[in-house]
Amino acid sequence: MNKATLLNSAGLILLLLLETGLYGQQRTHLPYSIFGVGELSSKGFGRNLAMGKSGIALSSTQFLNNLNPASNSLIDSISFFFDLGLNGEYVSYRTNYLKQYGQDYNIKNMALGFRISRRWASSVGVTPFSDVGYKINTWDYVEGSSGKYSIELTGTGGLSQFYWDNSFSLFKNFTAGVNLTYLFGNIKSTETVVPAQLNYGLIYKKTSYLYKVFADLGFQYSLRLKDNLVLGIGGIFGKNHKLNFKQEIEITDTEELELRYEENEGYFDFPMYAGGGLALTLSDKLTFSGD
Repeated sequence: MNKATLLNSAGLILLLLLETGLYGQQRTHLPYSIFGVGELSSKGFGRNLAMGKSGIALSSTQFLNNLNPASNSLIDSISFFFDLGLNGEYVSYRTNYLKQYGQDYNIKNMALGFRISRRWASSVGVTPFSDVGYKINTWDYVEGSSGKYSIELTGTGGLSQFYWDNSFSLFKNFTAGVNLTYLFGNIKSTETVVPAQLNYGLIYKKTSYLYKVFADLGFQYSLRLKDNLVLGIGGIFGKNHKLNFKQEIEITDTEELELRYEENEGYFDFPMYAGGGLALTLSDKLTFSGD
């Protein structure tokens, strides 16, 4: 397969990824996703998850690894990777009075990996970054009286990330990596308040549209200790940044009469992060990895 055909194929598959992968995944039983941008999804593909979510120092000719952008250096020039991951969950929540069960099955990731030149290998893909999915019913007293009102809180949405990992073989056994990520999505939350013994109430709807482009860095170094024993060292770094959002707020009554509408902008602060890892490979048959 020549490079032009390879790039055309990659572009076509990426369009399919964007059409089918981004919005097909939606987790629904996440009560703690009421906070912030929702419940964060862990990075890593099947091999990483099977090894305790580790892999900052791992690279291979046989699998992709998005924990470190420098991990693609061993992709062969005649190889073309396609990675599809699925995720299933069964959850149970319990209070003193109630129990709730749920199950979700979603797409975990879709990614492509290929070599561009002798010293440059690349991987592109799409994965969920966070998920929002909850429905909470409760009640409270009207302050200063014995009257009650019911409250229903619902939330849906989440963030997806489209990423491009690049690995550059700079020196013997040393690879530098650059990750470019476009983070985007929307979060919808609704709060419905209905006083007891009344047929109408208030509905507070908030929709946030979030987006950000940012870059992360990584490196890997391999050291051959013996003929059949290789030590891998890896590191990653991401600077702090602000995740921008635009927000629409609408307040109506339960008969859909609009009482207030406004738009505003803001941001979430994302902290700096850094990580390191070691991997020990014996005869390409046994690997120990830790981050």
